[in-house]
Amino acid sequence: TKRVFIAQQRALCTYKDPSLPNDTRLQEARDILTQHCGLDAQTCDDPETLGLGGAIYKRLWDIDHARENLELALAYYRRGYRIMLERPDRDDYDAGAFTGTNVIFVCDVMAYETPVEVDSHSREVRLGEADEVRHELAKDLPELLERKPRDWWLTSTLLSTYFDLACQGRETYRQKALELAHAASELDPDPWERQSTGSQ
Repeated sequence: TKRVFIAQQRALCTYKDPSLPNDTRLQEARDILTQHCGLDAQTCDDPETLGLGGAIYKRLWDIDHARENLELALAYYRRGYRIMLERPDRDDYDAGAFTGTNVIFVCDVMAYETPVEVDSHSREVRLGEADEVRHELAKDLPELLERKPRDWWLTSTLLSTYFDLACQGRETYRQKALELAHAASELDPDPWERQSTGSQ
């Protein structure tokens, strides 16, 4: 609804407002999403709201490195990703590009912060989930990108995915990454898009 969209934009502008202290803007943005958009890791079914919730908790973790915030970030991103995949008829359908790439990031961070000697099983589960999402993005994004060849977000997400898979020794993805990197070099994203990509 329009009311939810406006609240989402308020939350986005609030948590990115550099004039506010970090913890203040993140908490205020979270409150906006909770009160006006129904942010909840178990019941919310709006991928945009869930993605924003994940972003807020990821940035809270940047500040305090509390494991709880990283767990919440993953819960929101994961739910947003799965719901997006179930709704290809959405106007903002992105095949899970935004939430999916963040599921990968958070899973990798959680895995590498878990010593093998302490909990090797949980570490492998996180790495496995990250790799599963990489393969899903590598499968789903190319078709969408064919319809939106100038889309910076889709291009940068798929390029990152190909690069990750190529670094695992998968030669086919190395060639795909090179080809897509050439295509990406011909795009001209706005400065804020480049900055957002680098700070994802």
